[in-house]
Amino acid sequence: MRFLMVLGLLLQSISAFAEPYKLLSHTRETDYTIGSVARQHLEIELPLGYRLDEGSLPEKGVTEAVELRDIHWQFEDEKKSTLYTFEIDWQIFLAFDTVKSIQLRNLTLVFKRENKSLSIEVPADSVLVSNLLPPKMDVQHVQPYADVMPKTINVTPLILTLLCSIMILLATFIYIAWYFGWITFSVEKSMPFRQAWRAIKKINADELNVTNALQIMSRAFNQYAGYAVTTENLPTLLAERVDLKSVSLEINQLYLAIQLNFFAGQSPKYSLNEIKKLAKQLSKLELS
Repeated sequence: MRFLMVLGLLLQSISAFAEPYKLLSHTRETDYTIGSVARQHLEIELPLGYRLDEGSLPEKGVTEAVELRDIHWQFEDEKKSTLYTFEIDWQIFLAFDTVKSIQLRNLTLVFKRENKSLSIEVPADSVLVSNLLPPKMDVQHVQPYADVMPKTINVTPLILTLLCSIMILLATFIYIAWYFGWITFSVEKSMPFRQAWRAIKKINADELNVTNALQIMSRAFNQYAGYAVTTENLPTLLAERVDLKSVSLEINQLYLAIQLNFFAGQSPKYSLNEIKKLAKQLSKLELS
């Protein structure tokens, strides 16, 4: 009877010990100094139904070279097995004169299912720890390096380019201001239509001022042609000056208004805005 009891206990122990499991542990091995945290990733695959005995988890605190800072774990039951995942943070508290390998900590984790208990030994992972200071503190290492003089750069081409760009930009602004009539140059003395446009822009809209604008335009055409332009010789002028072809209709209408206003005494049928528009068109033709 005693033999049978011993044999039963032995078979039960062998059965529990023979429970299959898979263990995977990974920790980055290099790039550590004193104070660095090494994270150990641990996976354990067990037969379905085994649950972790939380009392077997390591306690936080310093043990020789490392300190357990934190541990997170979770499990997932699959069809035929249970998968446990651990994330364990170890902080390193030792440094050496040279690069050395240190062991983290061995773990013993216990899992239980009904009346069965499974103890799993997890070997400590190794990491390489280097010193924060150079291995030798001789004169060569403690003396600062000589100052590096900056390279001399010839900035003359850059300054010339900047000055040229400023001059071109300034000339562009001046031309635009002159083109739109914001400033006046002496060259405008030879541009009768531009002078007429400038003068008509200042006139207010009423009947008397329309007559004044017609007079200004008439003088501008006389100066442009070099003789007194009338409705009789206007076709000859338009035939000779092809640059006026694009506004020939407007010019004919203008001279009809001049004829009726100056010689027939009729009120102008030509509005001040129409005269301003024609004067501006003729001014642009002078500039082209």
